[in-house]
Amino acid sequence: MFKIVPKPKKLDFTGKWFDFDGFENFPDFISREFSIPKGTWKIEIVERPGTGI
Repeated sequence: MFKIVPKPKKLDFTGKWFDFDGFENFPDFISREFSIPKGTWKIEIVERPGTGI
């Protein structure tokens, strides 16, 4: 299941950019449909207290 995250009302940008080359563990179907390449970034589910944001 995927959750859609709404656009924030305010965003403080620090000016630091990251090179994004794609996700290594993204589902093939979603990768094809949204043209997201396979790369070195990894999506991890973290189980700990917090808001999840």
